[in-house]
Amino acid sequence: MCIYPCRAGARRFSRNFGRGARGKNPAGLADYVREGEGAGHRGWLNLSIMEHTQGGPRAGCGAAIFREGALLLIRRRRAPEAGAWGLPGGKIDFGETVAAAIAREVEEELDIRLGATTLLCVVDQIDAEAGEHWIAPVHLAESFAGEPRLVEPQKHSDLGWFALDRLPAPLTEATIQAVAALRA
Repeated sequence: MCIYPCRAGARRFSRNFGRGARGKNPAGLADYVREGEGAGHRGWLNLSIMEHTQGGPRAGCGAAIFREGALLLIRRRRAPEAGAWGLPGGKIDFGETVAAAIAREVEEELDIRLGATTLLCVVDQIDAEAGEHWIAPVHLAESFAGEPRLVEPQKHSDLGWFALDRLPAPLTEATIQAVAALRA
């Protein structure tokens, strides 16, 4: 966690800020600035919360899963990039390693367990109009257990295996960047 001192008069978040994530951070340290006692006392401000509320970068992850030379893609139902085909993946939770986040997201979305993975690339996706910036490591996976199926039909409408020279359109921005790394 990254915390920096702030002055007593600085904007402070309430303890209820980010209540949905509270269970992931039992101490509640990411949810508020510790209030100081007495005039001139310096409290502590969690920079990661401040950056997020001001549109700072967020951490995501993805998996480029191959079987017999074909890449597994899923079609998104929701914004951003609704209707586009993309790699399975999602957000990295506080305190979670990238590898653990990828394994969790793939199992949640497709009901498969990945074997060993290696770093393929780091996607840097900036959408200035939407005010979003995502940084997402993408791992290459060539072994897994189970047969992929859509576990979250409210989020994804389809899945398919595609050769790199026969990819569907449109692709998500993260998938475009990952495919470029695969072809390099």
